[in-house]
Amino acid sequence: MFDYCLMTSVFIVLQCEDETGGEPSHSHEPKSAAGCGHPAPELDELTVARLTGAARRHASGREPTDAETAAAVTELTEMAGGRGDLLAEVAGLLMGFYRHTAEQARAEAAAHYCIVSGADQDLIPRWIELGRRRAVAAQRAAGTGPDGCEGRPGASS
Repeated sequence: MFDYCLMTSVFIVLQCEDETGGEPSHSHEPKSAAGCGHPAPELDELTVARLTGAARRHASGREPTDAETAAAVTELTEMAGGRGDLLAEVAGLLMGFYRHTAEQARAEAAAHYCIVSGADQDLIPRWIELGRRRAVAAQRAAGTGPDGCEGRPGASS
């Protein structure tokens, strides 16, 4: 339930940011994919979503084996297709969004996989900041504070 509510809140925030120009844009020129007519920014968003899912799937609550790390890096590198900017986006958003949450360790492990897979490390700080801002906006939209209790019945002040 938490992930569904969180993602819904993030989607709403993203729509608002897009309308107000608050969202960093991808720096690549729009171009159509072969036969599907999607502009590059839409394809970038899909790739970022796929990279995020793959990185999180590989990140577990324990230290990965060398084989697990190699499998994660191979998949992410192939999926990114040389796009270190997209790997940086995923790494930064994960680190910023999940900072100070129960998911922080897993998010950092997933971000580490992105970094090892070739993320452009110069871009990561701006994405961390955006991830942090998205987390704050999602908390506001959900009516919760950092501890997840503000605005809920029975929450202590």
